[in-house]
Amino acid sequence: MQIATIRQPFAEQPMNPAIRPQPWCLICLQPSLQHQVLNRFQRRYEAEAHLKVMRQIMPSASYMVMFDHGSEEEEFSEF
Repeated sequence: MQIATIRQPFAEQPMNPAIRPQPWCLICLQPSLQHQVLNRFQRRYEAEAHLKVMRQIMPSASYMVMFDHGSEEEEFSEF
């Protein structure tokens, strides 16, 4: 006799921090209209706190906090 399991929705399942979606990213804007993703964060306030530190370290550079919705789909396409 097999026991049937009910699969919970994705949002309710406990997640390993290493694979948790990180849609917020801190971007460094380059003069050649390019950008470089410096780091990704799970929460916006974490990204904004890192932004403050980066502005103190390198005030001449341009930074931006951005929500990257596409990062979740790319990382979790196999589910």
